Amino acid sequence: MIESVACGVPAISTNVGGVDEIINETNGILVEPRNKDQMVDAMIKMINSHHLYDKTEMHKSAVSLYSYEAIGKQLSEIYSDVIQKTLS
Repeated sequence: MIESVACGVPAISTNVGGVDEIINETNGILVEPRNKDQMVDAMIKMINSHHLYDKTEMHKSAVSLYSYEAIGKQLSEIYSDVIQKTLS
């Protein structure tokens, strides 16, 4: 999902296991698990509207949230917080 968004390609996914933290209305379509009708509708909608998604914004969002630098910063903040709490 992240790679798709980073490449500016909107995705369709079932709403399971944290996917909703990656896919939203700006970069794809979420459907409920095991809902074939929703999946078919989402596929038809995507065929007709994939060109309306802002590929540049999708890429920027993915980089700001999931790049090595972004993840490194998040981990550094977590480690710093743990160290501070341990020393307090």
